[in-house]
Amino acid sequence: MTLPEIRERNREYKLQPEGSTLRTFKEVNVMKYGIMDAMLGENGERLFETAQKIGFDGLELDCSSEDNPIWSQKGRKELKKLGILHGVEISSICLSILKNYGLANTDTKKRDFARRLVTRAIPVAADIGAKVLLLPFFAPAAEITSEEEISNTIKELKNCRSIAEDHGITLGLETTLSAKKILEIVEAVNSNYVKVYYDVGNAVGLGYDPAKELRELGSKIAQVHIKDKVIRGEKVVTCKFLGEGNVDFVSVKKALKEIRYEGYLILELPVPPFNATDDLPKIAARNLEYLKKLMKM
Repeated sequence: MTLPEIRERNREYKLQPEGSTLRTFKEVNVMKYGIMDAMLGENGERLFETAQKIGFDGLELDCSSEDNPIWSQKGRKELKKLGILHGVEISSICLSILKNYGLANTDTKKRDFARRLVTRAIPVAADIGAKVLLLPFFAPAAEITSEEEISNTIKELKNCRSIAEDHGITLGLETTLSAKKILEIVEAVNSNYVKVYYDVGNAVGLGYDPAKELRELGSKIAQVHIKDKVIRGEKVVTCKFLGEGNVDFVSVKKALKEIRYEGYLILELPVPPFNATDDLPKIAARNLEYLKKLMKM
């Protein structure tokens, strides 16, 4: 489909009259809506206040350094208190610091440090009340690009799986691999607590079909990132608003309902660096409204 056709298709749900009972699938899916903390441009109590005011059920906390408050008991206690106070769950933790080391890395020292980070973060996630620990396999040091790196990933995840199982934390793998390839890794690790963290925007940017891959992954999906990307020749740009890019959200919605996904949809847009004029809470509110209307279509 062309970009104009996808945009028009993504707008189709708005044409249904209020109160319409037309449904492609019976509304049995219980999904929650969250956002990655950086996308709100707030910290501390203001972060939770803003998320609650907009209408989010949860927050995904990004951990890009060892200075993050999640690493201290005092920091976790404060975050838990704010979550309870404002009625906003901590849905997940994105361990983005891993991108500098990587469980797949061929450098043994970097790989060992990455494993220690994961095994340290699992009980932290459990203590803070999160259910999913996102493990990103991206540049500069964590992307999986070879069979050796696939083998390293499987080995290190096997070393982490018992700790994840003991704490009830699902390790969500977000990679640049196809659904078929990442499934091979997940199945080799053989744990109900090692699954795929799927990003529909990234998938389109990489040339994959999100709806097809969601169906292929099915129950192996830990959680889902929601963003839109527009492809302009060789350039792929993350959109500010859902429905402006190449993601066919109508097909994505149908696939999620078909596989009976019952987890968080986490907004991850716009992405840094932000424009000085961007009103991030307003952008988040508009995207959340779009997403909720879409899922109720």
